[in-house]
Amino acid sequence: MRVSPLLILAILSTLPTSLHAAQEQHQAYTLVLQSADLPEADRKGILKSIDVSACPLWEVNEVVLQRVRDLGYVTAEVEEQKQASNNRTQLSENIKAGIRYRLRAIEVVKATIFPPDQLRREVRLNPGDVASASEVANGLERIRNLYGSKGYVNTVIVPMVHYDSQQGLLDMTLEVDEGRRYRFGELLLDGVEPYPGAARQLTASWKPLRGQTFNTSLLDKWLRANQTSCPSCTAQRNIAIPAQSFLASSNLLNVTLHLPARPLQ
Repeated sequence: MRVSPLLILAILSTLPTSLHAAQEQHQAYTLVLQSADLPEADRKGILKSIDVSACPLWEVNEVVLQRVRDLGYVTAEVEEQKQASNNRTQLSENIKAGIRYRLRAIEVVKATIFPPDQLRREVRLNPGDVASASEVANGLERIRNLYGSKGYVNTVIVPMVHYDSQQGLLDMTLEVDEGRRYRFGELLLDGVEPYPGAARQLTASWKPLRGQTFNTSLLDKWLRANQTSCPSCTAQRNIAIPAQSFLASSNLLNVTLHLPARPLQ
């Protein structure tokens, strides 16, 4: 099966950065965009849209690729060359744009929880529009959020793309694997109680959620409600769902709350 560049970009956007990338973040550089087939207006527009004082060095290649594909060149490739001198790096991004595609049609298949037409509307591209990779990725995220609101938190949507290079059009099929519907399970506390009684308060406040359809909005509401009693341990970043929860025979999702490493002083 051929993997769509649109899907590859969506996956890349979720990858963590490396230590090496973090070290390069504040390095000064000069950016040059080169292309034999990208229209000059598009090349200048992309170059103007990138703030080299704010965009980390390690991120430039991915950003350029995203900007090019957002203009409809969804099969484009960008090769990067670095040349360092006098404590400054010159980045040359060599763009092979290829064909600029517009959308012909999008079809949603294997969806049962929501009407396919409703899911199709979440991808806000109409026939004839430039096939923007970001618009597709944003639409997939909106579809996942819809499913998440009904407890289907591990729904997967795979875009399969057929390219008509003669007409510069593409057809997209969104294949939905809805997965199972989950409910709130246990609250698992990991770390040190920030003050005496905090763990008891948190677990007591969690009890009304147990058994309810899992919903990130309800989880956010619970976090906000507990900020006064435990502000240091109810930030969104402290929440995790153990991978084994998805593999269990039960449809209950246990949620881990990471507490501070030491008690509050």
